[in-house]
Formats: sequence, structure tokens, C-alpha cells
Amino acid sequence: MKITTKSIIKALPFEEQFRLDLINKLDSLSADQKFTIEQILWDAYFSLYDLKMDTNLKLALERAKNNEETLDKDFYKRVEAQTEKEMENQAVEATERVDLTAARKAMELIVKEIQESKK
Repeated sequence: MKITTKSIIKALPFEEQFRLDLINKLDSLSADQKFTIEQILWDAYFSLYDLKMDTNLKLALERAKNNEETLDKDFYKRVEAQTEKEMENQAVEATERVDLTAARKAMELIVKEIQESKK
């Protein structure tokens, strides 16, 4: 999965309405506003990535201490690959959740419009 600004918005822990509003308004912002928001979002994403990486390194070192992990030249690469996979899985789950929420809201609006047109 390619990480985009919109996928980051979907993955970050925002309130649902704020997330949907931001996704809908992102393309209509001025270039300066869009640049600033994108920088903030990417910084937040990389901060979360760093936290996940730190956690995974600590867990892997604990496993190595218990002889469940090998401290070799590929140790860091394995932890990094695991972290990237976890972040991607989290982004995919968040995207599916947000897309379902957006679809649900759109369907609610359609049903409401249909009901109002029948009146």
C-alpha cells in the first residue's frame, strides 16, 4: 500500500467527523495551507512510526535476552520490516474503517433525500 497524505489522515487518531472534514477539504485548500497541513500530518505519522519502532526494538531486545531472537547484522532490518508491516496493516485497517464510515454517511444522506422527496 502506498502511503499518501489521505491515508495518513485515515490512520491518525482523529475524531471521525474531523477526519472526514479534513479529507473532504484537503484538495480545496490553498497551496500554502495544504503544504502546512501535509507537513504536520507527515510529522505526526513519522512520530508514530518512531514510537512503534522504539517499542518493537525494546520487545526484540527482550526476546534476544531470552534467546528468542538473534542479535546479528540483520537484527535491525527485521525489526524495521516488522514495524513497517505493522504500520501498513494499521493504515489499511483505518482506511477500511474510514471508507465504511464515509459510505455509511453517504447512504444515510441518500436515504434521507429519498424519504424527503416522497413527502
